[in-house]
Amino acid sequence: MEEIIREFPALRVTMERDKLANDEKSIQKILGILEENGISYDCITIHVDQLVFLIREADAPRFYQCMAELGKGLGLMDISMDRDVVMLCIEGKRLTWRGISMIVNCLTMQNIDVKMQ
Repeated sequence: MEEIIREFPALRVTMERDKLANDEKSIQKILGILEENGISYDCITIHVDQLVFLIREADAPRFYQCMAELGKGLGLMDISMDRDVVMLCIEGKRLTWRGISMIVNCLTMQNIDVKMQ
Protein backbone atom coordinates (compact mmCIF):
# COMPACT_ATOMS: atom_id res chain seq x y z
CA MET A 1 0.00 0.00 0.00
CA GLU A 2 1.34 3.40 -0.98
CA GLU A 3 1.92 6.07 1.66
CA ILE A 4 0.26 9.37 0.91
CA ILE A 5 0.61 12.56 2.93
CA ARG A 6 -2.17 15.06 2.31
CA GLU A 7 -2.26 18.63 3.50
CA PHE A 8 -5.51 20.50 4.20
CA PRO A 9 -5.86 24.16 5.15
CA ALA A 10 -7.77 24.12 8.43
CA LEU A 11 -9.22 26.17 11.26
CA ARG A 12 -8.46 25.39 14.89
CA VAL A 13 -11.65 26.05 16.84
CA THR A 14 -11.59 26.51 20.61
CA MET A 15 -14.85 26.60 22.57
CA GLU A 16 -14.55 27.67 26.19
CA ARG A 17 -16.98 27.69 29.09
CA ASP A 18 -16.61 26.92 32.79
CA LYS A 19 -16.58 23.17 33.44
CA LEU A 20 -17.46 22.36 29.82
CA ALA A 21 -15.89 18.89 30.00
CA ASN A 22 -18.27 17.96 32.82
CA ASP A 23 -21.29 18.90 30.68
CA GLU A 24 -21.65 15.78 28.54
CA LYS A 25 -24.93 16.97 26.97
CA SER A 26 -23.35 20.18 25.67
CA ILE A 27 -20.43 18.31 24.11
CA GLN A 28 -22.84 15.84 22.49
CA LYS A 29 -24.93 18.74 21.18
CA ILE A 30 -21.88 20.54 19.74
CA LEU A 31 -20.58 17.43 17.97
CA GLY A 32 -24.11 16.50 16.84
CA ILE A 33 -24.61 19.93 15.23
CA LEU A 34 -21.29 19.59 13.40
CA GLU A 35 -22.26 16.15 12.11
CA GLU A 36 -25.80 17.24 11.12
CA ASN A 37 -24.30 20.07 9.06
CA GLY A 38 -21.78 17.76 7.36
CA ILE A 39 -18.76 19.43 8.96
CA SER A 40 -15.79 17.08 9.30
CA TYR A 41 -13.75 17.61 12.44
CA ASP A 42 -10.63 16.02 13.82
CA CYS A 43 -8.16 16.10 16.67
CA ILE A 44 -10.62 16.63 19.46
CA THR A 45 -9.11 17.67 22.77
CA ILE A 46 -11.31 18.12 25.81
CA HIS A 47 -9.97 19.98 28.84
CA VAL A 48 -11.90 21.07 31.92
CA ASP A 49 -13.09 24.33 30.32
CA GLN A 50 -12.29 23.76 26.62
CA LEU A 51 -13.25 21.78 23.57
CA VAL A 52 -10.69 22.10 20.76
CA PHE A 53 -11.05 20.64 17.27
CA LEU A 54 -9.92 21.16 13.69
CA ILE A 55 -12.21 21.68 10.75
CA ARG A 56 -11.19 21.91 7.13
CA GLU A 57 -11.13 25.44 5.79
CA ALA A 58 -13.50 24.29 3.03
CA ASP A 59 -16.12 23.62 5.76
CA ALA A 60 -15.73 27.09 7.30
CA PRO A 61 -18.79 28.67 5.58
CA ARG A 62 -21.04 25.88 6.92
CA PHE A 63 -19.43 26.23 10.35
CA TYR A 64 -20.15 29.98 10.42
CA GLN A 65 -23.78 29.28 9.49
CA CYS A 66 -24.25 26.83 12.35
CA MET A 67 -22.51 29.00 14.97
CA ALA A 68 -25.83 30.63 15.86
CA GLU A 69 -27.32 27.17 16.32
CA LEU A 70 -24.38 26.26 18.55
CA GLY A 71 -25.07 29.32 20.69
CA LYS A 72 -28.70 28.35 21.28
CA GLY A 73 -29.21 26.32 24.40
CA LEU A 74 -25.52 26.10 25.23
CA GLY A 75 -25.36 29.28 27.27
CA LEU A 76 -22.52 31.76 27.18
CA MET A 77 -19.50 30.29 25.45
CA ASP A 78 -16.33 31.85 24.01
CA ILE A 79 -15.45 30.61 20.53
CA SER A 80 -12.11 31.47 18.96
CA MET A 81 -10.50 30.33 15.72
CA ASP A 82 -6.92 30.16 14.49
CA ARG A 83 -6.67 30.37 10.70
CA ASP A 84 -3.06 29.59 9.81
CA VAL A 85 -3.33 25.88 10.51
CA VAL A 86 -2.58 22.93 8.26
CA MET A 87 -3.98 19.47 8.90
CA LEU A 88 -1.73 16.62 7.80
CA CYS A 89 -3.31 13.31 6.88
CA ILE A 90 -1.03 10.30 6.50
CA GLU A 91 -2.75 7.51 4.62
CA GLY A 92 -1.62 3.97 4.00
CA LYS A 93 0.50 3.62 7.12
CA ARG A 94 -0.29 2.51 10.63
CA LEU A 95 1.65 4.82 12.95
CA THR A 96 2.89 3.97 16.41
CA TRP A 97 3.42 6.60 19.10
CA ARG A 98 7.12 6.45 18.26
CA GLY A 99 6.38 7.23 14.59
CA ILE A 100 4.14 10.13 15.55
CA SER A 101 6.85 11.42 17.89
CA MET A 102 9.40 11.28 15.07
CA ILE A 103 7.12 13.29 12.76
CA VAL A 104 6.45 15.89 15.47
CA ASN A 105 10.17 16.16 16.25
CA CYS A 106 11.01 16.63 12.55
CA LEU A 107 8.41 19.38 12.21
CA THR A 108 9.59 21.07 15.41
CA MET A 109 13.20 21.03 14.21
CA GLN A 110 12.02 22.94 11.13
CA ASN A 111 10.39 25.61 13.37
CA ILE A 112 6.89 24.38 12.60
CA ASP A 113 4.65 24.82 15.61
CA VAL A 114 2.64 21.64 16.22
CA LYS A 115 -0.61 22.69 17.89
CA MET A 116 -2.07 19.23 18.50
CA GLN A 117 -1.58 15.68 17.43
